[in-house]
Amino acid sequence: MKKNMNESIKTGTEIGILATELEPIYQAYILNSINNFLFAQKTQNSKLKIKNRTGDIEDEK
Repeated sequence: MKKNMNESIKTGTEIGILATELEPIYQAYILNSINNFLFAQKTQNSKLKIKNRTGDIEDEK
């Protein structure tokens, strides 16, 4: 888990360094894309947790 987090931080830092060399409009596009991806991941994880909870309730019946 820690290795994945370190890789994510490293990748994010590399993206940030590369983005500083771009025009502001492209920087905004990259940041927006990253935010959309992270939001989609968070939403997907929430849906899976909810599905698991409702599945547990149905299994108990």
